[in-house]
Amino acid sequence: MLLLIDCSLLVLIWIVQIVVYPSFRFADEHTFSAWHANYARRISLIAGPLMLLQAGAHVSTVWSEPNVINGIAALLIAAAWAATAFLSVPCHRALQQQGKDQLQIARLINTNWIRTACWTGVFILTLARFW
Repeated sequence: MLLLIDCSLLVLIWIVQIVVYPSFRFADEHTFSAWHANYARRISLIAGPLMLLQAGAHVSTVWSEPNVINGIAALLIAAAWAATAFLSVPCHRALQQQGKDQLQIARLINTNWIRTACWTGVFILTLARFW
C-alpha cells in the first residue's frame, strides 16, 4: 500500500511539474482566475487525500519500523508539506487573487521542484525498502 501511495504522488507531482504548471503560462488572461479556481479545486480532491494517506502511512511505518530510511522518508514528507504550505499555497492564492502573473507562475514552477524532489526521494526510499 505504501508503495502505491508514494508512486501515485510521484506520478502526480511530475505531471504537475512538467505539464500542468508550465501550461499556466499559456492560459487565457481573461479566464485565468476561473480556470485556476477550477484546477485548484479539482487537483485538491486528488492531492489532498493522497498526501494525508502518505503522511499517515509513513508515520505508522516510522512508529512500527524505526530506522534511518523510514526517518529520512518522513522528513522528506514533512519538507514536501512545508513547501506546499509556505511556497505553493501562497503562489496559488496570489494567482487566484491577482489573475495570471508570469512572475508568480515562474515562482510556482521553480519552488515546486522542492516538492518534486521530496516526493521522488520518498518513492526511491520506499522502493529501496522492498529490495
